[in-house]
Amino acid sequence: MSSKTRYDNGYDHFLKLRLQYLKYVEKLNILGEEKQTFILKNKKIQQEIDNLKNFKKNLQSSITKIQQFDQQLEKVKKERDEELQKYSQKETWTKDLPIDHHESDNEPEKTNKQTTNDQPTQNNNQNATQNPDVIKYSQQLEQLGYMGFTDQQKNLDILKQFNGNVDLALDKFFN
Repeated sequence: MSSKTRYDNGYDHFLKLRLQYLKYVEKLNILGEEKQTFILKNKKIQQEIDNLKNFKKNLQSSITKIQQFDQQLEKVKKERDEELQKYSQKETWTKDLPIDHHESDNEPEKTNKQTTNDQPTQNNNQNATQNPDVIKYSQQLEQLGYMGFTDQQKNLDILKQFNGNVDLALDKFFN
């Protein structure tokens, strides 16, 4: 074998090694880029996880506040129901209501029955114990009674229509 052939073989071998080296370097660069991409994606995922943890804490805090509010609401409802129960047991709140003479003028005269001031009071008291809406709107009915509107059923119907709003009920009476 001549020296030229050995030289050519050595040079060819060197070129092959150099080519392999360049391929490895290229693979390392690609892996490095992939590693950087992976690291960036990992950071974004970690940020999302942190955001979700914060959201969870805020949500748990809100749930706790809602539960506390619900407990307070139940307590207030219980107190209100107890007060309504006490109030409805008195049954005397309608005795003080003035009679509305304007409404009786619009109704046809009743010839067979004579009414006294005690009869409407008794009817109102019976309605108060039988109808839960009377209890619900008792304060509003009382206000309307003091203003001269004593037809309890009509008052109750209008109050139910306006969800207990006395101002809207008065507008209905006057219009």
